[in-house]
Amino acid sequence: MNREKLGEQIYYTTHEEAAVTLSAGQSSTEYFKLLNLLGDNDLLAATIEQMSELIPEGTEVLAGIELGADPWTVGIGLRKSLPIRIIRKKLKQHGMSELIEGGPVKGLRAVLIEDVITTGRQTLRSVRVLRKAGGVVGTVVCVLLREENTAEQLAKEGLNVRPLFTRTQLQDLID
Repeated sequence: MNREKLGEQIYYTTHEEAAVTLSAGQSSTEYFKLLNLLGDNDLLAATIEQMSELIPEGTEVLAGIELGADPWTVGIGLRKSLPIRIIRKKLKQHGMSELIEGGPVKGLRAVLIEDVITTGRQTLRSVRVLRKAGGVVGTVVCVLLREENTAEQLAKEGLNVRPLFTRTQLQDLID
């Protein structure tokens, strides 16, 4: 599937107009429910295929933020034969109480995988978890970057954000 067709399909499959509160706490009149892509194997596969192309050479491990990034992290990991880690948003109250599941990241070049980046707060929190555990993180790959200026803010933290699409790009495709 070409990039333009993929963008249109992502928009029509995930975009909803409704008054919502985003995970960052902001109010919005639109929402991108990216987990809707799980209902269409061809669309999911095309998304993973094109996201895989955004992974830089030399990456040793992929790390995704729990739930929202899980499908993309696993799919890209399988496609590129890379191990994966899942970053919890908060510690479990049972088991080993670890923020990173799947193994260590110490000394490994990691790419953080996200579904949607809005303000970048959760992105920075997850990068800090990886870095504290010894991971070397310089790239974040996401399906959708809602606010383009967020990439500039994350660059100040030494992060290169590589979105499959920005909100503006998706909007331009359907206008």
